[in-house]
Amino acid sequence: MRDRYLLSVIAAIVGAPTLAGGAEVLNRVPPSAADRLVVLARRHGVETWLAACAPPEFELLRRQRPLFLAAQARTAAVLATLRDELKRQDCPWMVLKGPALGYSVYPRPDLRQGVDLDVLVPPARFGDILVALESAGFTLLDWNWPLFAARLPGALRVRAPQGVLVDLHWAVLDAPALRGPFRLPVAELLQRARRLEPPGFCALSAVDQLVHLGVHGALSGANRLVWLLDAHLAAGQVADWDEIVTSAHRAGAGRSLALVLARARRLWSTPVPPAVLRALGAGPLWRALDRMLTPSDAVPVDPGRAAPSRAWARATRATRATTLAGFARHGRAWVRSGRPRVWQAISFDESDPGSPVHRADDPDARRRYLAAVADAE
Repeated sequence: MRDRYLLSVIAAIVGAPTLAGGAEVLNRVPPSAADRLVVLARRHGVETWLAACAPPEFELLRRQRPLFLAAQARTAAVLATLRDELKRQDCPWMVLKGPALGYSVYPRPDLRQGVDLDVLVPPARFGDILVALESAGFTLLDWNWPLFAARLPGALRVRAPQGVLVDLHWAVLDAPALRGPFRLPVAELLQRARRLEPPGFCALSAVDQLVHLGVHGALSGANRLVWLLDAHLAAGQVADWDEIVTSAHRAGAGRSLALVLARARRLWSTPVPPAVLRALGAGPLWRALDRMLTPSDAVPVDPGRAAPSRAWARATRATRATTLAGFARHGRAWVRSGRPRVWQAISFDESDPGSPVHRADDPDARRRYLAAVADAE
């Protein structure tokens, strides 16, 4: 079966009004297409959802289900460890994305796929918490202190004793160049945080969460089902769109959120009124341009490939001028190289001095980095 048709089937499964309805859609897929369906679901970050409703004929998906549940159990154990340790440190904290979305907007928390765990703490406490976690058995994976002192990344990676990768954030956005265009002050976000019961940890407020999904989704390319599904499910819980619009503009994220919601709306009729999209900065002409740049169903078969739709999403900023200027930079790179501009990937080669995992155990650079972080807000 053709990939684009299978991708539309996957979108129908995760977008069905009920899990039973999604299972019925999956049941209509011939077993001969099962392996390809899994490949596409994995690319788009929704394999966990499909595994939860797979019939017996879908052996590969059914074999994956216990592995996903085991991974989620390990993540839950890490969250319990973090909760205890950060309570001892008397430090406010919250979980971004992943389990926070699973417990707040997904029908069931086991349906939200996750690879790592994103945890946000105040900048002033970041150094203390990093030391506390190292003492508690977490392993620091990023060691390039001269690089960090020069570039001020908004997160460092640690590995929990259970093997789960944790991104310890002191800023919501990792790249310094993005912390100007998008205003997401950590102190205010933590002050507005809500506690999710269960599982007993804090997450972004419902308003901040949807705004963050717009920023994260757009900067990631807004071309994977999981990013659009997150926003679609969160939008279904909105009680006051005026508050969303105000908060998004305050964060410089109006057009980013509009782009993500508009693409989700083309897949699942996401309940966001056109007037809201216009208020966020996405008028009819803007949405027409986005439709021209993206596939008819809003997501490509292979979201990892460079494409105009991906570049357009990543270039989207608060104003039309800055968005067009950013997109033009991608276009010029395309003309020069013969292919779309691909944003520079992070190197994980320990021998590369530009890689965060390059071991440069420089105590003075570490002090400079942590001091700059503490003064960041």
